[in-house]
Amino acid sequence: MRKKGILFISFVVIFFVISFAHEYILIAEKYSLEKGDTLEMHLFVADGFNIELERQMQSKMTKNLSY
Repeated sequence: MRKKGILFISFVVIFFVISFAHEYILIAEKYSLEKGDTLEMHLFVADGFNIELERQMQSKMTKNLSY
């Protein structure tokens, strides 16, 4: 009986973690560039394909930004 209770609590915790999860999506301003053009990228927070907000670059959280 105790194993069933632990299993149930584990499923409930996993369900809540997954239900509050979100994705970060990078979208380019232009997809076709000429030599010397600057590529502008936008970082969006989304839930599935529903974009919620655009995030600014956070230099403390960005370890490396290179191509």
